[in-house]
Amino acid sequence: FVSSLLVTSDDALWVGHLRGASRFDGTTWETWDAAGGLPADRVHALLQTRDGALWVGTEHGLVRRQAERVTLFTRDDGLASDTVSVLFEDSRGILWAGNGVTTEGGLSAWDGATWRTYDTTTGLVHPMVNAILEDREGVLWFGTGFAARGGVSLYDGAQWTALTREDGLAGDKVRSLFQDAGGVMWVGSEYDGIARATGQGWQVLDMRSGLSGMEIKALLQTPEGDLWLGTER
Repeated sequence: FVSSLLVTSDDALWVGHLRGASRFDGTTWETWDAAGGLPADRVHALLQTRDGALWVGTEHGLVRRQAERVTLFTRDDGLASDTVSVLFEDSRGILWAGNGVTTEGGLSAWDGATWRTYDTTTGLVHPMVNAILEDREGVLWFGTGFAARGGVSLYDGAQWTALTREDGLAGDKVRSLFQDAGGVMWVGSEYDGIARATGQGWQVLDMRSGLSGMEIKALLQTPEGDLWLGTER
């Protein structure tokens, strides 16, 4: 169960998995788990912020490791949920922590001093957050949803707007987000393929268009411009 991969500024590879977070320095492996200070063995997300801190999202809290100091954040500290499965640092230095694992969901923003939380009453189209991306214009995209409900919540720093299947997305549960080299946005769904922004709306691609599967789990573009899409098949 490998959930996340991260290369840190010291060129070490971190792997988040079912039994902790393992670090590979090119020669040896070292694993950090609950016995070593994590709140839970199962790691859902990894991120290194620009200040050099390592953040580890687990099902029982979010951990920040900076130098030799380890800090645990939970709902008691202001997190929307103890479970953190997606982490993202935006261009303004705000850390975003989302929960797309448990149905309570939750989205939290850390400004370096305090947590601010968001839910369906304050901007999210659905409480469960599965993916986070910032586009070239600085707008934050939050892919949300569970089962047949959800959509994309967009935040420009002042206002929230929503995109759903009614607006042209492939499906309401959003699984992945990507902006390609040409600036085109792609929104992958859990069950219904992927939607590509055309400038006049959205073009939906599915297995009839050539996709290997309908759940778009991951996207990557090569330097040559080829776009690779990972699906459940």
